[in-house]
Amino acid sequence: MKVKHNKIREIRVEKGFSQEFMAEIMEISQSQYSRLESGETVFDVEKLGKVIEILQVNPIDIIDFEEPNTMIVNSPNANNNHWVINSTVHESPEVVLDQIKDLFKELVQLMKKEN
Repeated sequence: MKVKHNKIREIRVEKGFSQEFMAEIMEISQSQYSRLESGETVFDVEKLGKVIEILQVNPIDIIDFEEPNTMIVNSPNANNNHWVINSTVHESPEVVLDQIKDLFKELVQLMKKEN
């Protein structure tokens, strides 16, 4: 999976959001947000989920799946709040994309419950 950093920046600017605004909502510093958006720092699932929620974008718009047979599965570990990645699936790209949409919706709902 590869995050489309330029697309995130483009959408943020189109919506008239500053990096400061994004950082404030994400509860990180502006410089940390800048590093995420430029690709200097890797997005974790939680931060990527927040960007998707703030920008109100379809995950497919900002994520490039370099390996079509790999799917990210976001499920809370029973012992803590870590997210785990399960390996390959062998389904059509449409099915995988639908599953990813559902997983990001679940992530957003879990994040809302925490707040």
